[in-house]
Amino acid sequence: MLRLPFIRRLKWNEYVSLFLGILFVTFEKLLSGVVFAIHIILRPIWTNYIKRMTKRYPEKHQSPFVERARAIHDADDIRQMCNISGYNVEEHLVRTQDDYILCIHRISKDKPGKIGMPIPKKLPVVYCHHGLLMNSEVWVCNIDQRNCLVYQLVDQGYDVWLGNNRGNKYSRQHLRFDSTDVDFWNFSIDDFAHYDIPDTIDYILKTSEQKQLTYIGFSQGTAQAFAALSVQPLLNEKVNSFIALAPAMSPKGLHNRIVDAFVKARPSILFFLFGRKSILPSAGFWQSILPNVLFNRILSFCLAQLFNWSCESMSPLQRHASFAHLYSYTSVKCLVHWFQIMRSAEFRMYDNDQIVHDYFSKHYRAARFPTKNIRTPILLFWGDSDSLVDIQPMLNSLPPMAEQIRIPGYEHLDMIWADTTHKYVIPSVLERLSIIYAGTQSKENADEKAVNLHKPRKQKAHEEDLDFQEEEAEEERKVERLSIRNKKSKRKWGSNLDDEDTKKLYQSNVNSNI
Repeated sequence: MLRLPFIRRLKWNEYVSLFLGILFVTFEKLLSGVVFAIHIILRPIWTNYIKRMTKRYPEKHQSPFVERARAIHDADDIRQMCNISGYNVEEHLVRTQDDYILCIHRISKDKPGKIGMPIPKKLPVVYCHHGLLMNSEVWVCNIDQRNCLVYQLVDQGYDVWLGNNRGNKYSRQHLRFDSTDVDFWNFSIDDFAHYDIPDTIDYILKTSEQKQLTYIGFSQGTAQAFAALSVQPLLNEKVNSFIALAPAMSPKGLHNRIVDAFVKARPSILFFLFGRKSILPSAGFWQSILPNVLFNRILSFCLAQLFNWSCESMSPLQRHASFAHLYSYTSVKCLVHWFQIMRSAEFRMYDNDQIVHDYFSKHYRAARFPTKNIRTPILLFWGDSDSLVDIQPMLNSLPPMAEQIRIPGYEHLDMIWADTTHKYVIPSVLERLSIIYAGTQSKENADEKAVNLHKPRKQKAHEEDLDFQEEEAEEERKVERLSIRNKKSKRKWGSNLDDEDTKKLYQSNVNSNI
C-alpha cells in the first residue's frame, strides 16, 4: 500500500520536487491516453495515405549506410540486428538461484544451432554486459561494423556472450512470479551482484568448458561487476580481467538542478510517484507512436538536460539507429538504489529503511560494497566529458592495480556508439585481450579448430572413410604401374611368379602392413 510522506519528514525543496513530479506523472498519463485514442482513430487513415504517396513518389535509392541505419532501427530483436551484418545469435537460458530466467546471447558467424555443438568451441571467452535501462541490443547498434566491439571480437576469434538483466526485454520470466506481480520487480543492484552476474558467468564457463573469461561492462554493467566481484571472492578466480567502459560507481548527480534535487529525495517519494514495478513502462508506447525524428529530438533533449550530453561524437544516422534500442525495462527499486548512491556519494548496498534517513543517519548506514577486495585486474575506459564518471573517487575505492585510459571529448554513450571507437576504444581492448590470451592459438588455428569441432560425428566419419578410400586407390594405382613395369623385366624376380604374386610383392613395398 502506498503511503503519503508526512510533513515533518520533507524539506522545502523536496516539496517542490514532489509537486513537480506529481504534475509530470499526471500529465504524462493523461497525454498518453489521449494520444493512444487519437492513434487508434487516425492510424488507418495515415496508413492509406502513406501507401498512396509511396506509389506516387517511389523512394529513391539510398546509400548503404542509410539503408543499414534504417534496417538496424527497424529491427525487432537482436537476431535481426546481427543478421544484417552477417552474424548469428544463439539464445541460452540461465536460471538464477532466486528463480529468474535470464536470456543471454552468444554471437558468432557460425550457422544457427551449431555455434557450440556438438562440442564447445573452446575459444577465449568474452562476456559483455549492458547498462541501466538497456539490454544486449546496445552492443550491436553500430552502422559501421568497424565501430562494433562485439563484431570485432568475433572476427578476432573470441567466443562472445552478451548478458541481460532480470526484467528487461529478454528476461521477463520467473518460475513463481508473473511480470505483472510487484514481487517480480523487487530487485536492485544487490540482486544483480548476488545472482545475475555470478550465475551467468557460471553458465557461460560450464557451456564453453573454460575455467576463466574476460568481463566487459558498460555503465551499470561495470557497477554490477564491481559489486559482484567485491561480495563474492571466488568469482575473482573465474574472471581473468575486467574491462570497464564508462564505469559507474558513485556519480555526483544530474546536470539539471531541479531534477537532481528530485532524484536525491527520499525513496518513499519516488515509489509514491512511479509505483513499485517497472519504471516508465509507457516509454515503449511513446517510441512506437511518435515519428522517428521527433522521438530522437526528445531523447536528445532529455540527455542534454539530465546529463549534459550533446552526442556530437555520433552521426545523425548512428543516433537514429541507436536511440531506437536505447530503452529497456528495469525496476523502480533499481533506479531508487542509484538515487541513494548519488545522495550518499558512496557505492553502497540498497537501504531498505526509508524512515530513519535524517534522524539516525549518524548511527546507521547501508553497507558499502568492499570494492578494495577485488583481485581481478581492472582496466577503466572513461571520457573526460562524461558527467556520470567521477574518476578520482572511483580510483580511491578500487585496488591500486586498477588501470585507466582517458579518452578526450568522449561522453557516456560514446564508449560504444561513437563514430571513432575503432580508433580510441577497440584497439586498446583488443590489445589487452591479446596480452591476456598470449599463449592461446592464433585466430586462423582457432577458426580451423572451431570448424572441425562443429562438424557432426557422422560427417567426420564419412570424411575419414573418403580419405581412406582415396589412399587405397592411390596405392592400387602405384601397384598397377609397378606390375606393368615388371612384365618388361621378369627375369629380375624369376619366371615362376604370376601376376598376383607380383602385385603382392610390390604392394609390400608400398604398404608396410602387408
